[in-house]
Amino acid sequence: INEALAASSLDMAVVADIGALIGKAAGVKHSLVAMGNPDGITWWLLVSPTSKFTQVTELKGKKVATVKATLPHFYLLEALKANGMQATDIELINMTGADAEAALRAGQIDAAVSGGPTGARLLSQGFKAVDSTEQTPIGRGTMAIIASDAFIAAHPSFFPRFYKVRDRAAEWANANRSKAIDILAKSAGGIDPKLVEPLYPPPFTFDQSLTPDVLSRVKEVERFLRDLQITRNPVDVDAWVNQTVSYKR
Repeated sequence: INEALAASSLDMAVVADIGALIGKAAGVKHSLVAMGNPDGITWWLLVSPTSKFTQVTELKGKKVATVKATLPHFYLLEALKANGMQATDIELINMTGADAEAALRAGQIDAAVSGGPTGARLLSQGFKAVDSTEQTPIGRGTMAIIASDAFIAAHPSFFPRFYKVRDRAAEWANANRSKAIDILAKSAGGIDPKLVEPLYPPPFTFDQSLTPDVLSRVKEVERFLRDLQITRNPVDVDAWVNQTVSYKR
């Protein structure tokens, strides 16, 4: 997405804040204009159905898989911190979600981070959560709406109309919840809508506001990236917001 924005082949995107921050730190000329979903993504720290582990602290010295430099990695570190642990207390395995699922089933690892519909599917199959973003809410991250600075300069009048349509879509989703869940299930690859339902507790909000609380959470992710030296250039999150076209309730 960052490459497409830099090449002017993409004007806007709804993207995890961590990806947007990586691009901004690398010099991609885009701005934060609104929230796509301030509630981010539901993550679980899962163990196999036969595992005896029931809490995070029991994973000390164990193999735990996630994809490094991503939101699930951020969630994992926050979950460890909340339980008095740090990354060095586990054997962190850099592994894609699909590979982690296979490894967890085969008993090759002890735990893995999984989220969204995939995590819900694994829970329905008997995998157990020793932690989730319900216990560690900061680990959810956010889904940000970013736009290239060139597009903002050329089409400032587009944004109020765009925000109005998104607000109306949220209103429709709340008035037609079952249909909205079906649409979300199809967009997630045609999975069972029953697995999607718990990921979106009613009502749908999709609040687009860049509130102080939301921005403070984005700043935590920015700090995470610099602490791990994934990014070297700091991003001033407040200055990143384009105040001219950003969403205003």
